[in-house]
Amino acid sequence: MNLRLLLCFIPLAFLIVSLVAREESPAPEVPYPEGYRSWQHICSAILPLKQSPSNTPPTGSETPAAPQGLIHHVYANPAAVDGYRTGHFPEGAVLVADWFVLEQEGPQLVQGPRKSLNVMVRDARHAATGGWGFEDFDRDSRSVRNVGARAATMCFECHTRAKAREHVFSELKP
Repeated sequence: MNLRLLLCFIPLAFLIVSLVAREESPAPEVPYPEGYRSWQHICSAILPLKQSPSNTPPTGSETPAAPQGLIHHVYANPAAVDGYRTGHFPEGAVLVADWFVLEQEGPQLVQGPRKSLNVMVRDARHAATGGWGFEDFDRDSRSVRNVGARAATMCFECHTRAKAREHVFSELKP
């Protein structure tokens, strides 16, 4: 084979390999948000157990069963707090929803064990999910991930309902 002809094809081969590698490379993993509890608390919300015939409130003197609903607290890093204030979440904004089982202790509802830790990271490399990376860390684990490459269907599909607020459900109240 002619050396000149070979030298012409080498750059083309590198270009094709780099394009294929770029298309197949997954979005980066969302890191565990170290120190998030020192960030600004945005809000808390309770999601009660949905009522069905098997868990309807008792009538008469029966003792109600402990609700198996959830409570979550939302935290924002400084960049995300700016996003709440300006209406635009910048690159590097991180939001955390810390989910716990809601338990009943006597007449009180209390926060039980952690169910999961949801994380949203503003990162342009997550173009397929609106510029946000999503992850759900299982219970108290910093490494067991429940979302990974399934962020588009497990998280973003629902977050598209908040597109007007850059896919963020929570709001910073005065």
